[in-house]
Amino acid sequence: MLRHFLFFIFLLVQNKMLAAQEMYFNNEKIDTVRIVSHVAGYQFDSCGTTIGSKDVYMLVFNAKRGQYEVNSYKRTKYEATFKCGYKEDIYDAFKNRNAAAFDPSVSFRLKKLIADLDTGSLLPAMHNSGISKTRFEELTSKYAIGNMLRKSGLEKKVKKHFATKSATDSLVKSIQNVDTFNLYLQTKFGDCSNTMITDACGVISIYIHTFKEIYRFEGEFQDEWFQPWQLYRKNEWEKDIVNLKINIDLSYILPHGFKQAEALSDTVLIKSYMKWMLVRLHLLQEY
Repeated sequence: MLRHFLFFIFLLVQNKMLAAQEMYFNNEKIDTVRIVSHVAGYQFDSCGTTIGSKDVYMLVFNAKRGQYEVNSYKRTKYEATFKCGYKEDIYDAFKNRNAAAFDPSVSFRLKKLIADLDTGSLLPAMHNSGISKTRFEELTSKYAIGNMLRKSGLEKKVKKHFATKSATDSLVKSIQNVDTFNLYLQTKFGDCSNTMITDACGVISIYIHTFKEIYRFEGEFQDEWFQPWQLYRKNEWEKDIVNLKINIDLSYILPHGFKQAEALSDTVLIKSYMKWMLVRLHLLQEY
């Protein structure tokens, strides 16, 4: 009798521990998170051809282990025409890649993403960006600035401003000014609006499946750094969300090679900031 009682207590404690690992959005328990990247282009030919690809990364709660785990990762390439119909090719990346390629800490990182999505909009500022001071200084170092200029083909245009050590140090100091970075963030994201493009598609969608409904967040490539994120409930737009942390969270969660994931990285944001700053200092014309 005592053994049965102790076993019951053990199960109760274990269930509570597992439940503690489950995540909530809008106070609703999350079962599955799907992240989808869809890239496509329309060709103005006689067939009306659309060529595209879609990556789908799915995370599902494993009740036995008490954590969210990668359930599937697939890429679909397709071609659709008005005359010839639709054809597709599906590649199962989860089966064909080494299991070590999937980060075991994904559950922890997913928790951050859910929390930031649940928070909603935040003032665009460094302390709300998900980028630390150390990381910011690393991405705006003398080496990083020079590397950005070389890769962007802008090195010759500003070479004279790197002629002396004092000039270089002054430029780096200006770019590493946190107040100026905050001004950039507020200029770019303080009044976000959506841009319409009809012949191309570049969308990242986050689907949160709870036991009540499905929430969909969409970021579009034509908008500055995929901001704002648009929240849809029951396929109806509800609101726009400006929250830079969402991008950083996603860039850590998504596997290497996931379509458009690189465009979400802090590196892309900081490169845009550095170019903006060079224009502001009259070292570059509009880029």
